[in-house]
Amino acid sequence: MVALLMVSVIKLKVVDPESASPSSADNIFLSRAQANEWKGWMQVAFVAYHYTNAQDVYVPVRWFVSAYVWLSGFGNGVYFWTSADFSFKRFAQQLWRINFLCLLLSLATATP
Repeated sequence: MVALLMVSVIKLKVVDPESASPSSADNIFLSRAQANEWKGWMQVAFVAYHYTNAQDVYVPVRWFVSAYVWLSGFGNGVYFWTSADFSFKRFAQQLWRINFLCLLLSLATATP
């Protein structure tokens, strides 16, 4: 966790609000990059929670799970709204992406 914190501090960058264009996709509230970053930090929290078996933070981790699911749905909704791609290929890709890791984890840990 300390190593992750050190890498994160090294990678920090200051954004000058005057030089950033307001129409830039990275400057909108809950942009794809911001949502993915939040989801990544929540994944770190999930792994740390399960690795340390920290039962005292059970409720906040459940909130993170709910926020993660919401952000995933929000990202898909924004994608469909902006691209109008309602093809079967996109639907199959989403199902694969959402369910593959769960299946892999279940097989790897020999749990139903």
